[in-house]
Amino acid sequence: MHQQKYTCACVTGATSGIGLAYCHHLANHGIDLILVARDEETLRELSKKLSDQYGVNAWYYPIDLSKRDSAKALVSAMKLDQLNIDLLINNAGHGDVGEFHEEPWQHHEALIQLMLTSLTELCYLLLPQLLSRQRAGIINVSSIVSLMSMPLKGNKLRVLYEPIKSYVTELSRGLSRQYADQGIKVQALCPGLTLSNFHHRIGESELYSIIPKTFWMQPEAVVKSSWRAFKRSRRSCVVSGWKNKILVIIFKCIHLFRF
Repeated sequence: MHQQKYTCACVTGATSGIGLAYCHHLANHGIDLILVARDEETLRELSKKLSDQYGVNAWYYPIDLSKRDSAKALVSAMKLDQLNIDLLINNAGHGDVGEFHEEPWQHHEALIQLMLTSLTELCYLLLPQLLSRQRAGIINVSSIVSLMSMPLKGNKLRVLYEPIKSYVTELSRGLSRQYADQGIKVQALCPGLTLSNFHHRIGESELYSIIPKTFWMQPEAVVKSSWRAFKRSRRSCVVSGWKNKILVIIFKCIHLFRF
C-alpha cells in the first residue's frame, strides 16, 4: 500500500545542530519547512538556502521559545499565515551550566520554559491539526541521558537537563500510546554525544578533545537514524548509533547492581 508523503514540517531550533540537519534532510525529501529559532537574520539566510538548494517552501519565525506564551505566539502566527503541518520536530534546547543555587532563577526558568513547557505546549496546540491529517507525526529530541537510570556524577550540565529529558522521553511514549490508533507517530529521539555547538555554548568545549572522536556522531547521522526508524516503525524511543545503545545497556546494568 502506498504511503502518503509528509508535506510540511515545523522544526524548532532549526539553525544549528540536529535541527539544522533535520531541515536539510526533510528538504531533500521535498518536504516544506517552517523554521523556528531566535535569530532572524540566520533564519532568513537558511530559508533562502533551503529554497534555492531543494526547491521547497521554507517559512520562518524568529521566536524565542524560552519566553512565556511563545508557543501560543508561534501557533497563532502559523494560523494567521494559513500554514498547516503534518510533522512537528521539537528540537530547541540547551544545557544548564554552573552550580544550581548560584545561577539566577531566571536562567532556570527560561530553560524549563524552552525544553519542557514550550515543547509540551506545541504538542498540545498542534495535535488537533495533526489529527486532521491522514498521517502525521511528532519527533521530540530528547537525550541518551534520559535512559541511563542514574546521574552522571561531576557533570554540572545534568542538574536540570537530565530530568527534563526524562520527561520528554516519557511524554513521547505516552503520546505514542494514546494516538497511535489515530495515525499519529510520536518518537523520542535520544542521541548521545553529537558534534554541534551544544557543548561550546555551555562552556564544555574541552569535551571535544577529551572524549575520543569515535564516541561522537555527526548531526546528519543522528537524523538519518531517527528518520529511518520513524519511517519504518512505531518505536516511541530511538537511540541513535549502536555504541549509544550499548552504553544505555551498560548504565542500566550498573544501576541494577547498585541496589
